[in-house]
Order: sequence, then structure tokens, then C-alpha cells
Amino acid sequence: MADLVTLCPNLNFPLYIVVPESRINKVKEQLERPTFKKLKLHEKCSYIVIEELVEKWDIIMKYGHPGSIKEISHNFDSDS
Repeated sequence: MADLVTLCPNLNFPLYIVVPESRINKVKEQLERPTFKKLKLHEKCSYIVIEELVEKWDIIMKYGHPGSIKEISHNFDSDS
């Protein structure tokens, strides 16, 4: 993700990391590293818990709209 943001700093669409619930804290720790903080990845990326995605997949596919993914995503800078 850091390479993508570095090579294309003017990206104008949301970035998501899909992560198992058991690894959320590990990903948050990585985003606290100086390189990622300088790129403000914690502000540019949200995460989706894979277990939630699998649970809601059929509903998203049947009734989904462009905002469906945003509705199940979480921000790194919050505790949600």
C-alpha cells in the first residue's frame, strides 16, 4: 500500500485493507511505523474485517450499491 500511495500520491478513491479480526492490531501497529505515518496511510486507508465481509457477502451482492463496502469498513484511527 505504501508503494501505491508513494507512486500515485493524488489517488482520489478509498483504499481498503481486508484483514482477519485476529490481525487488526498487527495492521494498526504497522501503520504506526514512521514510513506509513509520513504517508498518512492511517487516514487514507480503512479496513474491512474478512469475517464481516463473508457474513454479509450475499446481502452485498444482492442489494449492494457503491457505498456498501464503506458501510462495513472501519477507520484505523478509531476503535470501531
